[in-house]
Amino acid sequence: MGLYSSSTVYSVGVSQPSPTEQAAFTNAWRNAVQNLAYAIGTHFQGQTEVVLQSEGWSSGIEDAYTLSVETASFSAGVRLSRVREAARKIERQDEGYIARILAAMPREDYNKALSYLENEAAAFRTYGFFAQKGQAPAVGPGKPGAAPAGFEDYSAWLQSSCVIIAVEDAQPGAQTAVQIAEQLDLFIKKVYRSAAVFAEILKADSPARTYHARIVYGAARYYDGLLRALQNTGLFSIRRENSMLVLVHCVN
Repeated sequence: MGLYSSSTVYSVGVSQPSPTEQAAFTNAWRNAVQNLAYAIGTHFQGQTEVVLQSEGWSSGIEDAYTLSVETASFSAGVRLSRVREAARKIERQDEGYIARILAAMPREDYNKALSYLENEAAAFRTYGFFAQKGQAPAVGPGKPGAAPAGFEDYSAWLQSSCVIIAVEDAQPGAQTAVQIAEQLDLFIKKVYRSAAVFAEILKADSPARTYHARIVYGAARYYDGLLRALQNTGLFSIRRENSMLVLVHCVN
């Protein structure tokens, strides 16, 4: 169960009756952190399983846990960091000890984990689009859903292999990011008639920021030319965020 504030995400964990206070605490802590993981996992479309891994459940509170989300198509993993205990209550009952733990995680870290998983799903869809056109490398060996050969995950493949042109509004209501992104389709095809373009929605670390992206496979081939062409239009201010070219519409 996830609880929220402006800066912190909380989760309550409750233990089964346990023979010792430490055992009750360990069980309640595991439950609390697992509930945080499930709260993130439920946002992930196509989810089939959420697995939380840690080697230190019995030793008390850890700083980070590995969250693995398995879907029908692929798998993804992300670290949950800066998880801490906010409060605890351990009671003696007839059956043993019952613990209730309140776990807390900075909203910034929660949003980063969620955004990573959502972007990994977007990168997987992008890979599938270009793979159908015979433009993407084969996936690596291992379990179903393994990342393309030579890459840690689909996000790494996307950032290395594609030109990502992401649009956000500088002044909402003047012209929407969706409309601008749709016009980019025609613009890119005029600059490079043979370019394959895929539309996706990418998340920033902040939940208030969503990018409407146009993705072109072949970063080495198209990146410099598209950057110059966009700069020459004078319609956007352009900034770089990792591998993305983020366009902000200039309102005169």
